[in-house]
Amino acid sequence: SRVKRAHRAAEHLMLQTERLAALAWWCGDAEYPADALDACWRDILFCEFHDILPGSGVPRAEQDSLALLGGVRDRLRRLRFDTVSRLARGEKPAREGEVPLFVTNPHGFAVNQPVEVDYVVSTLGGNDKAIRLRRGGRDVPFQRISSDHNLGGQDVVRLVVPLELEPFEIRRLDASLVEGKPMLPQPLKITRDALRLKSKHGTVQISPRTGLIDAIIPAGGRDSLVRPNAMQPVLFEDLDHSWTCGDPSQMNKPQAWSQAPAWKKPHASFRLATRQETAAISPLATDKWKPGRQSVAEPVRIIEHGELRTTVEALFVCDASFINRHYVFCRVTGRLEVRDRVMFNHRDRMLKLAIPLRFSPDHSRSESLYSVVRREPTKHYEDRHHQRWVAAVADDGAYLAVVNDGSFAHCLTRDTLAVNVMRSPAYASFVIQPDDPYNDRRFAPRHDQGEHEVRYVMDWGGRIDEGRLTRLADGLNAEPYAFSYYPGSAYRRSKLMATGGGLLSVSADNVRIVAVKRAERGDGLVVRLQEMAGRATRCRLRTAGRSVSADLPAWGLVTLKLKRRGRSLRAEAVSLVEDL
Repeated sequence: SRVKRAHRAAEHLMLQTERLAALAWWCGDAEYPADALDACWRDILFCEFHDILPGSGVPRAEQDSLALLGGVRDRLRRLRFDTVSRLARGEKPAREGEVPLFVTNPHGFAVNQPVEVDYVVSTLGGNDKAIRLRRGGRDVPFQRISSDHNLGGQDVVRLVVPLELEPFEIRRLDASLVEGKPMLPQPLKITRDALRLKSKHGTVQISPRTGLIDAIIPAGGRDSLVRPNAMQPVLFEDLDHSWTCGDPSQMNKPQAWSQAPAWKKPHASFRLATRQETAAISPLATDKWKPGRQSVAEPVRIIEHGELRTTVEALFVCDASFINRHYVFCRVTGRLEVRDRVMFNHRDRMLKLAIPLRFSPDHSRSESLYSVVRREPTKHYEDRHHQRWVAAVADDGAYLAVVNDGSFAHCLTRDTLAVNVMRSPAYASFVIQPDDPYNDRRFAPRHDQGEHEVRYVMDWGGRIDEGRLTRLADGLNAEPYAFSYYPGSAYRRSKLMATGGGLLSVSADNVRIVAVKRAERGDGLVVRLQEMAGRATRCRLRTAGRSVSADLPAWGLVTLKLKRRGRSLRAEAVSLVEDL
């Protein structure tokens, strides 16, 4: 799973960097780094070899591929910052005491989601001052949240800002310290009412007794889409097999090829930790440095609460493994994100997140390569692949979906959706044979041991919209990029920044801009479009005040090469490899 998540992150960072570099070149703001991007693409493609990306290699293959993907991400981050800093350097210089923060939307659609930005204050020792965030002279709402560090004070802080960004917009915010009392979070007592999270998108009820989701009720409805104990981490007894998974209790000999028996039920479940277990897993400073008090450790607690966002923390345990979970709920957008820090110490087990459904699912829909796959529910827990999202859909169209940052399979039975998290067979194992002189009766290292961080966005509604889920997946896997940069006065303003967003956009909601790049030959801009709703569509592709038309078949891909001739714009349809 580490390799899969690293590949997913590199792939989306690649697309993000390539798009921004192409648009900066198209506007005449920067040279196009073709050779550097090409080298990164080659390394990503190498890691898609059939025993690297699936995880069926030896430990050295995993280590080498993680190192290679890490190098790719480092080079791409440098290229991305070089591009956006060139675009930002012609903006107005900062005023005394202000820190300019820039937020980039890397997508060809408008983004409406909370963005986390780090703010390094301009003057140390400002713990007694308030933070102000402004855009064009107007205050911008924000909420201070916990940073990655564990230092006191107000020197490096993290802010969450709900933003609506236009396609490919780069927005400037200015942060400063002003006279006034800093806003401190107020602790909330854990009650069922306090754990009822409401927004215009619906209501989420978290149980104070289990730490799991008891109900998800769409806006305007009365009935929950899930039964109690939703998003429960469960374990399935699994094979020590790198090429397939399944239930060994239904096998009488250690042999399995491409398919093994499906699971009938989970082998074990994670439960909410006790106070004593919570204190032992994460010792609290209050417990250690306030003598004469009992431990204040709580397995369920509200760690952030404000007008914009509430974060509920819960700790789950199962034998030697534990999961620290954050339910991050944005009150403005209704977005529910689940962030799990998994300490996985089980062997020959499959870890899934189980969601018992209140409705009888008619089918599942899940993202596949530039498409969507529809499948019937199965009697037992049979694995089915997906890409970045999967949804259980009722016969009336109501749905519950899970968007992920690195999960690639799920099960849908007649009453439960279960999303794969990770599994722990021996490395490069084809089911170890009893008494094998080289492999049996000795320690065998297992996959996915140790600490992992995984994230999900949950979505629901009365009528499934594949385009919405795909955009949510884009927003989770390639979040708006925030950076701090001080512009100078010696540079002209970037043409891309002057557009204020919307430099490149498409008119139809069911059409997505998949790729933006410079043409392999000539000076054209290549834009690839995807239809996401299964209906033939004619749309307009707009750029810098000009537009061209495009016809897409249902679920189709169309690649356009744009060329400028004076003030006119021409579009030529080309193949996926640009007719080379």
